Amino acid sequence: MDMRNSCLYTEIKLKQSFVESPTEAMIQNHAYDFVSMTFEVITGQAEAGLGSFLEMGSGVKKPHEFRNGILSDLNGFMNKWEDEIDVDQLEFLQTPSGLREKADEQAN
Repeated sequence: MDMRNSCLYTEIKLKQSFVESPTEAMIQNHAYDFVSMTFEVITGQAEAGLGSFLEMGSGVKKPHEFRNGILSDLNGFMNKWEDEIDVDQLEFLQTPSGLREKADEQAN
C-alpha cells in the first residue's frame, strides 16, 4: 500500500506554492504484482463467504464455480505475462525484512 500511495499522490501546499511529486515510480513488475494480488483478494473473499459443503448443501455449486473461475483467470493472466515479468526484481521481495517489521508493527 505504501508503494502504491507514494506513486499516486501528489502533495500540494497551496499557501506555500510548493508541489511535491510522487516519490516512487511504478514499473511493469509492480503492475503485474498488483493485478495478481487483486485476483487473490477476490478469491479469498469468495472463499470466506462460501462456507463448508455441509453448510451450503446443494447451493454450493455456483459460489465454487465463481472462485474457480477467478483462479482460472489469475492463472491465465500469469501465463500470459510470465516471460515478460520478473517479480524477483521488486525491491520489497529482495529485502523482505522491512515487510516483516511493518507486519509486526501493525500486529501489535
